[in-house]
Order: sequence, then structure tokens, then C-alpha cells
Amino acid sequence: MRILVFICLIFLHQLCEGAGNGKKAEDSKGAAAKVSGSTTPAEATETAPVEPDTIDVSKKPNDNDAIFVEYDDEGITYKSYTLRDNVTAKTVKEGNITIWTVGDGGKHLKVFTYSKDNVHLCRINVKSSNEITPHFFEKVNGKWESLEHPEFSQKLNDLLESVDKKMRLEFMMLSDDVADFYEYYAHGMLITVAFPKFKTTSVSCTKDVWTANGNEECICARFYTRRGGFCTLYIKNGDKTEIKDFEYSGNQWKSVCNRNAITGICTSYRPSEDAETKVTTSSMDITKEDNTVYNTKTFIVSGIDVKRHTPLPNKWINEVKDGGVSVWKNPNGQSERCISCEFKSKGNVSLTSMLVCTSFDLWFLYFEKNGNEWKSIEKKADFDKKIEEMKKMETTQPTSIADLLSKVDSTLFNVEEAEEDNFKVLKLKAKDGVTITELTYGEETLWQAPNAGDSCSVATFYLGPNNDPVAASYRFKRENDGKTVEGYRQFSGGKWLCLQDIDREG
Repeated sequence: MRILVFICLIFLHQLCEGAGNGKKAEDSKGAAAKVSGSTTPAEATETAPVEPDTIDVSKKPNDNDAIFVEYDDEGITYKSYTLRDNVTAKTVKEGNITIWTVGDGGKHLKVFTYSKDNVHLCRINVKSSNEITPHFFEKVNGKWESLEHPEFSQKLNDLLESVDKKMRLEFMMLSDDVADFYEYYAHGMLITVAFPKFKTTSVSCTKDVWTANGNEECICARFYTRRGGFCTLYIKNGDKTEIKDFEYSGNQWKSVCNRNAITGICTSYRPSEDAETKVTTSSMDITKEDNTVYNTKTFIVSGIDVKRHTPLPNKWINEVKDGGVSVWKNPNGQSERCISCEFKSKGNVSLTSMLVCTSFDLWFLYFEKNGNEWKSIEKKADFDKKIEEMKKMETTQPTSIADLLSKVDSTLFNVEEAEEDNFKVLKLKAKDGVTITELTYGEETLWQAPNAGDSCSVATFYLGPNNDPVAASYRFKRENDGKTVEGYRQFSGGKWLCLQDIDREG
């Protein structure tokens, strides 16, 4: 346990937003969405489970089975099929052509289709517990073929490229293909925050909410969708951003000038708690994965390692930690919570951005790791500059195993590659009948026998992400008293630093 803690501390020490911008375009003139089935937010009710045989994307579904949305925007036809809470399905088809099917029981599905001319794309979200597993398809020569996510995203991007990368943001068609979005419960409502990835010139939630004038674009939308319908949009026009509020009333979305009226309605409502809406407080550790509190995605962007943590909707994150170090903490008595945290690293540089909100406001915070501490970055421009500098950093190619083996003396040791406590390691064991008075790694000496007759018996080298040495442990037997001594070394600045030697009986 001692060596594991020691290595983890060294390893962590050494390891140490954003909406897409579309082109300026004229106002969107797409037709209003056609909506099938009641979509007005209401209280959840207990209903018997239903399992239709299929979802057929060539026709409108039964209103009791799914909420159906269809609209045309800039020549692209968008459709979504959202199965109701008590409904599951096993197969998705287009007429007689199967797109996707599952062998076991029915699944709760949400299906999206995007079509223009001879381009037809389909995304199927399969929900299980807190996880959503997406599947992607393209229609080729009359058949639906499976795609990997990057390929699907590129084809959707190409489709939007033909309309100058502008789009309508429809709440019922939210996916991570068109927006980064986050969900959380507050005051009995499910609140969804969406940051569009393309230039958004209109917003709808089954009915038109807002349409751009001139060079306006929506850079963020927040929907309140459990008790009454409310929506807040962040509208950018040049260098200015304006917040606009809307309420769903009389079967249409209406602009609201008095924001306090909306917040008053929402905060005065006290819903009955259930397992879904009951919010519990927790913390988030960016060095760990814990799918009972938050979901984690890892990916690489422009050579930067990114780890995105998104809390489950019913988790109130009041502190973000890096192991035992606090990055951010909710001030006592405040209603702030973290709803997203992105950890970015490359080389010895580590940055974090997080989205913090109350029920009705939100903002980003930025941090940089300095030694073992996290320091706040006050301006987004400074954070963005550091990201650009990270992109330009040279990426060290991982050292090959052959090179690693050449750095230890295989004439004295039997060498084994292994994994120990999630670290790649080289394990060395002295060959029979050999007295080893010096332990080396390449040109550097870690240990030399302090007394005549002392001999190293075993050693372990712990390796980092690029197979660079992080630390080492070793044992040698003292000739004068027969005791075994265990030692530790840290690799820093191209040198092996002595940490401690511990006597062991043996």
C-alpha cells in the first residue's frame, strides 16, 4: 500500500469550450415543426409498460407511444421520435428495411433522422439506467449501414455545410451532434442547458420560440420543462449578449419582460419528491470515474487529452477536487453547483474549465494547475490563449518497449513487462549466483552498494503515459547484518532522486 500511495502521488504530480462558430448568414426561414402527441410539461404519472414492435421512421408513430417532431429548415428535413416513459421498442425500421434491432427485451429509444436530397442519416439513442448508448447509420443504395461516431458527425457537418452551417435548435432533437448539453433537477423541474455547435438562427420547442434578426445568433439555451414551460436564451449580436426569457402559454411561446415572475413561479413550487427528482449533494474528483454520481467521457482534441465529467441530473456537485486538492468549492450558504467539468492536459500543463450555475443563472470558471495547487484564471481570453499554447506543444512519442529494455542490464537481471496498480512496469529480478552492486537505468545510476557485499535482489520501474520513468523501488540485502533494505526513487528533471530507504527484517 505504501508504494502504491507513493507512486500515485508522484504520477499525479507529474501529470501535473465551447460552442462551434458558424459563418454569418441570413435569418432562418424554416417551416414550423409538426408535433404529434402532447408535449406540454406535466407531472409524471404511473402508466402500464407498453412495448410496440418497432419504430418506423417512414411514418408518424402512435401518439400514445411516442412524441413525434418533424420540420424542414434550409431544405433539410429533421425528424425525432421520443418514446414515452412507459414505452420500449426492440427494432427501428424504415418501411420494410431494418435499421437497428436488439436481441433482448425492449429498450427506451430516441431516434433522430436528417435528410436532404440523397443524404439520409439516422441516430438512435438507447437509454439504460443513467447511460445513453448512441448508434449511427447512413442510408446507402437503399440499405442502412452502421457508422462510427466521427464519420457520422462529419457527414452531418457536411450536410449543414451546404446551408452555411446554420441551423434551428429544436429542444426535442437535442443530441451531442448539434449541441453540448447538460441536464439537472432544481425546484422539481428538469433544466436543460444547451450550447449549439453551429450558428443557430432560430430556436423551437415544438413551437417557435425565437428567430434571429440581422446577425443575431443564439449561443446558449436553457429549457425548464417539468412544471410549466419556460425558456431562457442567450442572444449574441456583435460584441453584446442579451438574455431573453420566454413562457409557454396559450399554445405558443411568448416573450417575458419581467424575469422575476418566472423565477417566482418556479421557486414557489414544491413538488413531491421521487427517486428521479430528489437531489442529493456530492463532490466530484477529476482523477476518478464514478458513474453513480457523474458520467465521464475521454477524448483527444488537437493533441490535448480531455476528460469531461457530467453530473447525473439529480446530483448537486458542491465541490470539485483533484485527488485530495480542492479545485473549486461552493461558498457556504450559496446555491451554486457544478454541472460540467472539463480537465485538459498535455505534457506538464493541466487546465480545467467548469460550468457553474444556480437555478436561473450560469457562468464558466477557469483554472490552471500550478505545482500541486489550482489557481483561478479570471479571463476567458487568457484561458483560451493557454489552450492555443497547449495545441502548439510538441507531443512526445511513447518510448518503445525495446528501448525500455535496453535501459536495464538484462545480463544481470531477468526482466518482465507487467502492469501493477494500473501502471505499466518493468520488474527486475537478479539472476542466480549474481552479485549486483549497482542499479542503473540508461546512463543514470539509481543505487550503489553502500558496503562491500551488499547486493540488489529486485527492482521495479514504474512508467508514465509515454513510457517515461516515473519512479522506482528496489531491495538489497546488507552483508553485515543480513537485513533487507527497501528503497524508493523518483525520476524528476532527468535525475533519479533518493526519497527513503526502509530497513526490513529478512
